[in-house]
Amino acid sequence: RVFRVFRGFFAFFASRGGIRGRINKGVDRLFDHIVRKQLAEFLLMPMQNAKIQPSQGVLHLERAQLRSSRLNNLHLPLVLTAGIFDMVHLELKMGKLNAGHHRLMVLVQNVILVVSPG
Repeated sequence: RVFRVFRGFFAFFASRGGIRGRINKGVDRLFDHIVRKQLAEFLLMPMQNAKIQPSQGVLHLERAQLRSSRLNNLHLPLVLTAGIFDMVHLELKMGKLNAGHHRLMVLVQNVILVVSPG
């Protein structure tokens, strides 16, 4: 009996990343749900085009259209009438870095913004 309990604890802590892996998966799912809900208000895109992994510091969006109606209340001198992008990739590294490495990397490809006077 003692060995079964020990084997159960060992399987819980050591299998597939252990407790840290399980916590990371839970945080990733929670953060993914929250961010997708917020992104849906500002972007038109299939949700399979978004990859959100906070445990690895990654946010990757592909082929999206900005909802210009949501940005009209900013009271800027220019009004965004349309906007699309092919890819946005954010990568944030936490902890100690080696010399010459980046802490924050932002890649944006093929952005088209249509603005008009406000």
